[in-house]
Amino acid sequence: MKKCTKVLYDNDSQKVMVSGVENYGDFNFRFAVKIMYLEEYMSEDEVKEYGKYDVSLLAVSPESAGEENVNKAFESMGIDEEYRSNELVQYESLIEYGIFAVLASVHGNNLGKLLSEINNELKMANMLFGFYMDRPQNALGATGWDWIKGDLLGSYFTQVTQ
Repeated sequence: MKKCTKVLYDNDSQKVMVSGVENYGDFNFRFAVKIMYLEEYMSEDEVKEYGKYDVSLLAVSPESAGEENVNKAFESMGIDEEYRSNELVQYESLIEYGIFAVLASVHGNNLGKLLSEINNELKMANMLFGFYMDRPQNALGATGWDWIKGDLLGSYFTQVTQ
């Protein structure tokens, strides 16, 4: 099992670490652990209620997202042409743009405990990746399979427009 040990970026509001490249037969992807420092985003009262940290386990794949979505992510972040072939820049751009599947998310005040919980989820996701991806990502029923390719509405939109 690969762990998320490579720091993709670390700033005042969040830190993202990624695993090595995985492939369970469908496409290449990386697991990512995203730590959001909620004091940068929320009021003091909200932080007291929700906690200081939100830690998420993500799956992200430039291959699944496709060239069009990767380019949209680059444009959104203002990535220069010379950096676009860098694979890690592609992952960072997709994460910041919001094209990924959320496999697990926890929040609270004890970062060590939250990271331990996410590491347990990562172990399970390594064994049961398809089941994690089958979970709905929103109230419309879009799954992780939809979200990792940038289809945030999933089959709902297709059904409504037909």
